[in-house]
Amino acid sequence: MKASSGIILNIFETQIDSNACDLTKMNLYILVTHGNIELSTKSISVADCHPKWNQVFYLERQCDKIEFTLYHKPLLLKEIPLGSCVLLLQNQNGWVHLLKDKQKIGSLKLSISNEILPLDTFDIQDLYHKKLSEIQILKNKVLTYRLKYKQEKTDFTKKKPNKLNDLINILKSEQENYLKTLEEVNEKKNNLKKQEEFILKEKDKLIQERERLRCDELEIRKNTFGLQNDFAELQRAGNKLSLQEKIFKASHRNSKSEGRNSGLPTSPYSRAKTNAGIPNSVSSFIL
Repeated sequence: MKASSGIILNIFETQIDSNACDLTKMNLYILVTHGNIELSTKSISVADCHPKWNQVFYLERQCDKIEFTLYHKPLLLKEIPLGSCVLLLQNQNGWVHLLKDKQKIGSLKLSISNEILPLDTFDIQDLYHKKLSEIQILKNKVLTYRLKYKQEKTDFTKKKPNKLNDLINILKSEQENYLKTLEEVNEKKNNLKKQEEFILKEKDKLIQERERLRCDELEIRKNTFGLQNDFAELQRAGNKLSLQEKIFKASHRNSKSEGRNSGLPTSPYSRAKTNAGIPNSVSSFIL
């Protein structure tokens, strides 16, 4: 399995300063930009300026910087950027300031971890988050259609009767669009569930493979330690035999020299008798 340098990103929560925003209720999300990758958290409606996401993202490393932007997403108007920050890609965990026009508007709690990620698993995770973003977009469309439907229904009571047919046709068309979008949402949910199950299976396989590699490493270390001990024993035995051989040769030379000096016969029988005393002397020397 191929591997690539990746980023594990955790986005926990945001604390917006009370004097930085005068809205009573906001629909907030974080947009993450890294190279040509853009990912967003889910949108959260809060009234206390303290949204919590606790979401995890897996990104392929493309450059040395990553940007976080906090957005307020009104129901009908264009999205409003509230603040942002740009960070270097290094392992960190804690709070960072969100700025707008060089003024602090709040803080973002996150963690960034540089990891070596399996490429295949990253592709699965990337697809997972893309599908999740698509479902979020579809949900927003459904919400827009609902609001539009309610608005049209309210206006219907105020308009003249001669526009009744036009309004009915509009409502039917909007209802068809709503049902179609709802069907797409359900289909995306089913696909997302299948992808999530596949990711969990792949994760279990990776855990089992890591455990097997750890056991193999322990076994190799154990065998290596045993071989080192055996080699040391053989080396000590070789040194001992070499020392005994040197002592034996030295004793043999001394015996021959003493025989010549004392005028003793040097026949094979005499040499055998002379050498008969060598083992005892060698053994005593070793002891």
